[in-house]
Amino acid sequence: MACLVLTLAAPGFAQTRVRPGFNLFTTQQDIEIGAQSAAVIDRRVPLVRSGYATQYVERVGQRLAAQAPGPGYPYRFRVANLSDVNAFALPGGAIYVHRGLIEQVRTEGELAGVIAHEIAHVALRHPTSQASKAYVTRAGIGLLGTLLGEGQAEHGLWGHECRGWAGTECALPSLLAGCGDAGGRRGGTDHGARRI
Repeated sequence: MACLVLTLAAPGFAQTRVRPGFNLFTTQQDIEIGAQSAAVIDRRVPLVRSGYATQYVERVGQRLAAQAPGPGYPYRFRVANLSDVNAFALPGGAIYVHRGLIEQVRTEGELAGVIAHEIAHVALRHPTSQASKAYVTRAGIGLLGTLLGEGQAEHGLWGHECRGWAGTECALPSLLAGCGDAGGRRGGTDHGARRI
């Protein structure tokens, strides 16, 4: 009887496995796309380039990144000299923490929670997964339009214009950058962050 109780209770003790979703991109492409996007952001967004805040964010970030599941992305952490309370991640491991967030957190644990959340976006490949889904959706709509005689949008598969962060034009949807948690990903990202 005790064995039966333990067997029935055991699934409750198992860890939830969160896996990356559908993705048309390779992890190497994640790194390349992220590096290209980071180069643009590094030129267009004011960064805090030295001092205690950058060292602190880098130290906390690297400690967390060492625990990240998935591909061994080359994580790098930057402090954006922006007053809003925010952080964001790019494919392949570039993570930006706004100065306003650093000023508002009360403990290292709060900062670590935000950074772990962004690391989880990267590890679970959310930016390129979301871009992959958008591509398939747009391709399907384009195919349907062609079949119905409507044709493709005159400006290509992505429509008229795609604007990324800091006003940068991008070849992929701006959602490639991983903004927000559209599509119900927050639960997976938050669970991934708790595991880190």
